[in-house]
Amino acid sequence: MYPPWLKAIFKYVPGVERLRRVGLFFYGETLTLGIRHPRTWGKLGWLRSAIFMRWQLRDPELRRKVWPDYTWGCKRVLFSSWFLPALQRPNVELVTDRVERLSERGIVTADGTERELDCLIYGTGFRTTEFMFPMEISGAEGHSLRSAWADGPHAHLGVAVPGFPSLFFMYGPNTNTSGGSIIFYEEVQAAYIRQALEHVRAHGAAAIEVRAEIEAASDRETQSRFAGTAWTQCNSWYRDDTGRVVTNWPGYMRDYAQRARTLDPGDYRLIPARKPATIAA
Repeated sequence: MYPPWLKAIFKYVPGVERLRRVGLFFYGETLTLGIRHPRTWGKLGWLRSAIFMRWQLRDPELRRKVWPDYTWGCKRVLFSSWFLPALQRPNVELVTDRVERLSERGIVTADGTERELDCLIYGTGFRTTEFMFPMEISGAEGHSLRSAWADGPHAHLGVAVPGFPSLFFMYGPNTNTSGGSIIFYEEVQAAYIRQALEHVRAHGAAAIEVRAEIEAASDRETQSRFAGTAWTQCNSWYRDDTGRVVTNWPGYMRDYAQRARTLDPGDYRLIPARKPATIAA
């Protein structure tokens, strides 16, 4: 929520919004820097967050309940100036005990306490590592995407999978961000996919498919870059059941933009268009 005076500045002062956008971009990059280097830059991120939490949560017991017990940046970093103060409102009670069961009037927690409720919201999360599923997608020669991803989702630049001509993902495997803008990634991907489609049209082909060896090398390199980062130092929704980080990009936004700025035709093969059948009179 922006105050009227700030909205007026955005509207009437040229260049302010662009400057703010640039500032937010590089602020996001500093968060990624801390996540990539948890023993050095990550300590500064933790210190800033700790000071912020202590400033907003003056109650030591409440602070104890919400204080993270994992490496800074391993899970999503919360951007909010309102969440923590809301926990201290007189009409709010933070309960961290496990819900043991439902009762006729509300819930019963593990310590045996029953709390009456008017409304119960199931916040069960979502299946972040399954991407396209439960949809069933078949590619060339009947290949199943479920089979191709049996060992975890993967795609070249998060966009293309071998065996699935002209199937492109946006916000696909390893293109989430912990410290920047997902919209930025999607804009880069849209431009990359456009180049692929233009390449198909320019050559009169039927479709385009990433080469298997290119995608495999891309996935190996992507996974290797997670070594030593905060992403690997706790269980989070970034990782699948095997421990692979399959949602996040291991580098910076500018790094991804550089890699996906120009489509390399050598990374792909074109699927020829079928010639129309000739019927002899």
